[in-house]
Amino acid sequence: GGGGGGDASAQKEAVLRVVSEVIAGNKTMHQMEVPLQQLVTILVKASLVSNNYPRLERQVILLAPLCSVFRVTAQHDGDGKSFATHVAMLLELQERLPDLASAHAMSLRVIKKLERDHPYVFSLLKSPCLSYMERKSRKETLEVAMGLIVRLWLQTAFAGIFNINSLLWAWDQMIVWGWERLEQASLELIVLLEATWERATDWEECQTAALESPRLLTPHALRKLFADP
Repeated sequence: GGGGGGDASAQKEAVLRVVSEVIAGNKTMHQMEVPLQQLVTILVKASLVSNNYPRLERQVILLAPLCSVFRVTAQHDGDGKSFATHVAMLLELQERLPDLASAHAMSLRVIKKLERDHPYVFSLLKSPCLSYMERKSRKETLEVAMGLIVRLWLQTAFAGIFNINSLLWAWDQMIVWGWERLEQASLELIVLLEATWERATDWEECQTAALESPRLLTPHALRKLFADP
């Protein structure tokens, strides 16, 4: 009936709002040509939309590079084959990526390894993080607070963090060598950004830098992240 159509278009509107907000708020996305309507159609049609906003946000960040690379024009496909391909790729990615609990555990291991193997870089992040925790009366441990930076990377496997060429290159490495490489790559990325942490004046700046500085890295610069440990 007519009511169903109304619901569907209201849902599309709501999803479009979220998609637009996520893309507007992420500078890496600004460098991609993201076909918004196609992205919304895929999310709605595949019933990948839940009212669970953070999860939807992650799906947008993962799907945007896929849509941007595998652009489909309406006359070539209607929306059959490419739609199935996009959804299959998205689901495959989500299958590979750590859930919240795993990302949390991985981030703690990364921070512990950082402290053990790269004490100087650890100290650069430790002092602004401690003063932030004191200022905000935060109760979590230092590792958990510092691990936030890593969790931002782990949950999308650097989507929304690396530029499109570097992202696809990094994903290729993990498809070939295994997604468990994500943890080591996050550790190496913290070390690679040493000069960035040196310039940051407080923890908020460190967090912003974690989201924005890696955007400038080329695949060549990232080679160290995926070198054999």
